[in-house]
Amino acid sequence: MLPLGAGIAGESRTRVTSTSLAPENWPLLHTAHPNVLMVGSDVAVDDALHALLGACLQSVVTHRINDGLELPSCSLGRTVVLRGVAQLSLRDQHRLMEWLGEACGRTQTVATDARPLWPRIQAGTFLAGLYYRLNTIYFDLSPDADDDPRRQ
Repeated sequence: MLPLGAGIAGESRTRVTSTSLAPENWPLLHTAHPNVLMVGSDVAVDDALHALLGACLQSVVTHRINDGLELPSCSLGRTVVLRGVAQLSLRDQHRLMEWLGEACGRTQTVATDARPLWPRIQAGTFLAGLYYRLNTIYFDLSPDADDDPRRQ
């Protein structure tokens, strides 16, 4: 069972609590290396990344999207954190989809943004396929526990 505040894509979700972020509650992140989507403030995302990936044995590489999309070469045992993923242009979203296809099973991607991506999908500015690819496990780090992850 998943701790409060997270879910597998397509399930209902609630707010993540600090007690649910202990690495021992998330062995899946360190064994199967699923892609993760985190939505919340920079501070909340930083805290969650530190809590969840602090004990990670594989290397962690962080990229801020506002600096342009830089994709590392596919290599075994790496976690790539993409900060501000909603800022990706459609061209870069397609590049990321291609890269994820090549890196699948070898590289874990943790995508973060301050606001939910669902409204951008509805507006046609974010690829639905990329959203579902990144959203294997979803962490809603927003302060309002009653919000739907697809909120505006």
